[in-house]
Amino acid sequence: MSKIVINNVTLELDLLDADAMETYQKSLSDTMTALQEAQSNIQGENQNLQVASVMRLQCQLTEKFVDQIFGEGTAKRCFPKPNHLGDHLEAFTKICDQANQAVQQAKSITNKYSGERLNREQRRNQNKNKNRNNHAAVYPV
Repeated sequence: MSKIVINNVTLELDLLDADAMETYQKSLSDTMTALQEAQSNIQGENQNLQVASVMRLQCQLTEKFVDQIFGEGTAKRCFPKPNHLGDHLEAFTKICDQANQAVQQAKSITNKYSGERLNREQRRNQNKNKNRNNHAAVYPV
C-alpha cells in the first residue's frame, strides 16, 4: 500500500489492487471527458467565459476525481482553498504519477515471470543437464 500526501493530508492508495486501479481509471476517464466537454463549450458558444470560471471548473473536477478515488469528503480535507488551481493540479499530478509508477511496477513484476524468461531458464537448465551428461567419465573395461 502506497501513501500519497496531498496538502499535508496523508492518504493510502494501492494501485496494484485491480479494484483500486479500475476506480482510478474510471475516475480519470470521467474527469478527462468532463474537461473536454467544458473546453469545447468554451471554444464554441461561451467564448466570453472568464478565466476564473474555467479555473473553478477545473478545481471542481479535480475534487470530484479525488472523492471518487479516496471516498466522499476527502477533497474537503485535502483542499482548504477550494478554488486554488495550483493545489488542485499538483494533487491531480501526484495521483497520476503514482498510477504510472504502479503500472511500471506491475509490468516489472509480470516480466519477471513472463513466458520468455521461464523458457530461457528452462533451456539453460536443459543445457546444463546435457553438458553434464556429455562429460561423463569413460572407464576402460
